[in-house]
Amino acid sequence: MAKFSHYIKKYLTQTRWLYTLMLWTLLLSSSLLFLPASIINQLGLSGLQQSQQHFIGLSLLISAAYFLAKLCDHLLDAGIEHYSEKRINAVIDEKINFFDAYERALLREFFLQSSPILSLPMDNLAVQSLTKAHIIECIGNEQHFAIQSATADYKITLQARRKLNRKILRLPEGTPNELELQRLIKSRPAFINNLSSTRKQVA
Repeated sequence: MAKFSHYIKKYLTQTRWLYTLMLWTLLLSSSLLFLPASIINQLGLSGLQQSQQHFIGLSLLISAAYFLAKLCDHLLDAGIEHYSEKRINAVIDEKINFFDAYERALLREFFLQSSPILSLPMDNLAVQSLTKAHIIECIGNEQHFAIQSATADYKITLQARRKLNRKILRLPEGTPNELELQRLIKSRPAFINNLSSTRKQVA
C-alpha cells in the first residue's frame, strides 16, 4: 500500500511538472511568434526568433497538441459521466415503476426509522435487486454472524432520493392513523426484527 501511494504521488508530481512545462512552452513560443516585431526588437529577441523559428514553431505545435489532448480527454470524461448518469437514471426510473411489495417495505424502513443508513442483510434478494438498480448502495461496515447472514450498511443513492416520495413508497400523508400504522408494521420486512434480536444477543 505504501509503495502504491508513493507511485501515485510520483505520478501526480510528474504530471504537474509536465503541465507547467507545456504551459510555459505554449506561452513563450506563441509570444515569440505572434508578438509585434517592435516589441521583439525592444526585448532583443529578434535574432533568437529568426535563428530558432522552426524550433519555436515545433514547440508551439507540441504544447498546443498537449493541451488539445487534455481538452479532448476532459470532454470525453464528461461525456462518459453524462452517459453513465443518464443510464443510471433510466435504470432507477424503470425499477421504480416495478417495485414489488417487499422492495417498497424495505425502502420504507429508511423513512420509518428516520435514518439515512440501515444495516441490511447482504444476501437478501430485495437488497441485491435494489443495489443492482442503483436505488441503494453499500457503504461498508460489513459484519458477519454465526447465526445469520452477513450484514452491511446501506443508504439510498442520491439519484434515487430525488425520485422517491411517499406516494411511490405508499406511505400515508402526515401522521398515520391506527389502521395505517398496523398495515405498515405488518408489512415490515421480517429481517428487521431478526437484526434487532441479533444485535441484542451480540451486545
